[in-house]
Amino acid sequence: MLEQTYLRAWAEVNDLTKALDPSEFGRACQCLLALAFKEIGYRVSHFQYVGRPDFVIERSNEGYSVEAKAPSGNKVIVKPEDLLGIEGLGHKPILAVLTYPELATRWLIIDATKLMPRIYSKSDLTRFSNGIIEKEVSNAFSKIIVKFKEKALAGASELRGPLKE
Repeated sequence: MLEQTYLRAWAEVNDLTKALDPSEFGRACQCLLALAFKEIGYRVSHFQYVGRPDFVIERSNEGYSVEAKAPSGNKVIVKPEDLLGIEGLGHKPILAVLTYPELATRWLIIDATKLMPRIYSKSDLTRFSNGIIEKEVSNAFSKIIVKFKEKALAGASELRGPLKE
């Protein structure tokens, strides 16, 4: 069942990669990730397309500053500014990495304090992932991408409205 959910996410994300240029694809995925966090009960604040953090999320007694990465290849570049931009904000810094083009497309939710600036393969990053949050947000993402696919295909700016609701 879980694999089928992630396979559905792959199909939806694949459609987005064909319709959007890489930077717009990244912004759309960032919005969809924030919406997935909203879906599982987080409050999303400080959302921004440019700069760091990409957004901040809070739920009961936990909070995270998030840097989202959605490269369409198998490598992820983690820059010093990616890490510096999410640390020291009073929330746990996390790097969220979309595993697409892996068929079981999901979000890796990584404790950024365990990372150094460098190029990682997505498979290397799985060992740092918080499995509990990863499952929760990836399942929500699979639903969110279906629900908001038409808006996402029109561009990330179309997803700002649902984020503000």
